[in-house]
Amino acid sequence: MKAVYRADTVNHVFASSDLVPDDYVLKANETFENPSGKQSPAKLSGTTWLDATSEEHQAYLDQMQKDFLAQHPEASQPAEPDKSNQAVNLLGQQIAKMQQQQATMAQSINALGQLVVKAQGTTAASQAQGTTAASQAQGTTVASQAQSAAPASQAQGTTADTKTQA
Repeated sequence: MKAVYRADTVNHVFASSDLVPDDYVLKANETFENPSGKQSPAKLSGTTWLDATSEEHQAYLDQMQKDFLAQHPEASQPAEPDKSNQAVNLLGQQIAKMQQQQATMAQSINALGQLVVKAQGTTAASQAQGTTAASQAQGTTVASQAQSAAPASQAQGTTADTKTQA
């Protein structure tokens, strides 16, 4: 068995194919050559298929599309999305909006965190300065007390020395 390919008798373009016995004798507009892979509409010339030119091919595709739309007018109308597609679309929009809000919140939280760190740094520096000033003040007080205590002890020592000598 082998395949025979037939061309239209008017335009000589591919029309049909059949399986035939190995001893089959070709008739007019038939060939054993397969037109697959040829640029449509390939034309039969004798027993050989010839590729269509680029212009013929584009015109063929345009005509095929027109014929299809004439037979299926609903294909030219945009399809109305069904309820489930509308719901999925709505959910997608909500997710996109939430992601935008989340990004905005993350930026706000980051800015707030930076302000807190900056404020803590300022407070810590102020506290450190306050502690240093307090330490210095305490040191001065301790030194003053020590200086005040020294003449008193010297005076007591002098009094004690005086009592011992007497």
